[in-house]
Amino acid sequence: MDQKRFSAPTLHNRRTVTRMCTASLLSLSLGCPVAQAGQPARPLRLAVSDVAYATLALVAEAKGYFMQEGLSLDIQHFKLGRMCVEKLVAGEVDFATAADVPALLAFMNRKEFDILATISTSKRENQMVIRQGPGITGPSDLRGKRIGVLAGTGAHYFADAFLLFHGIDQNEVIHVPLDAKDPAQALERGQVDAAGLFSSQVPDALARLQGRGIVAKQLPIYTATFNLLSQTSAAGVSDDDALKFLRALRRAERFIKDEPAQGRAIVAGVMMVSADQLAKGWEDLDFRLSLGQTLVSNLESQERWARVNGLVPGDAPAPRLLQRIRVGPLRQLDAQAARLFK
Repeated sequence: MDQKRFSAPTLHNRRTVTRMCTASLLSLSLGCPVAQAGQPARPLRLAVSDVAYATLALVAEAKGYFMQEGLSLDIQHFKLGRMCVEKLVAGEVDFATAADVPALLAFMNRKEFDILATISTSKRENQMVIRQGPGITGPSDLRGKRIGVLAGTGAHYFADAFLLFHGIDQNEVIHVPLDAKDPAQALERGQVDAAGLFSSQVPDALARLQGRGIVAKQLPIYTATFNLLSQTSAAGVSDDDALKFLRALRRAERFIKDEPAQGRAIVAGVMMVSADQLAKGWEDLDFRLSLGQTLVSNLESQERWARVNGLVPGDAPAPRLLQRIRVGPLRQLDAQAARLFK
């Protein structure tokens, strides 16, 4: 019977196989996507929150900019940025959109990921809605009252900053967690006397209060930043992937500038609100890729707030915030946009 003859592996072949096995094991240990022979690598995954803050990502998805930049994405939609961060730190997605507060809380809970860019900012994104009633007509009447908060979000941080501005310590009120899916419900039912909300949630709250609700005067106490987060390069998101993502967002940025009505229509459709309703707060949002000191200042202030409120473990180490910001991809796209001192 004929037998097939196999030559002994050469030194070169043995080294090649060793390198391939080592690379594969390293990728698996780091959680990186490894494509099998002849199979494409799996798409990267994005968790995006359906809020006006995330407009650049929502428009980039609708216009096909991610694919046009060579980035295959599996996109999942959530109500809040906090939920997106939860998916990111669980390793279920590669990119996420979120405000500064959820990112900071995750950092302080020893979670590892990067901030790639701020994708929008606003000085009016959070507002305090007050349910008028006996003895409650304005902010000064909220001492000792029930304050609804979307726990662990920028709206929560804003609510405490708002009260402090009016001379009310957080220990002088009762914090009541709101349902993220229906935050106005507690106001409508009289379960809270006021609530710190996102601007997109305010019209619904006022409508359901039927004339009993007011929006407190807006104060320049918090410039919210909404950010693009990613897994670290070691965990599977390369600088090249990050750059492709940022290029898609830059295209969305230009589209919104040139066609604001179409941009609003896209986002209104995702949020399931009217374009006219969305337009009321649109001018307060600055859709621009950046990395600047506002982000760092927010994170540092929120670290102190989180410790005082017991939102992080008592032994939580101080996060090395500047090391969590991956400047390289944005600096490669636009050096002027990365004005961060590291």
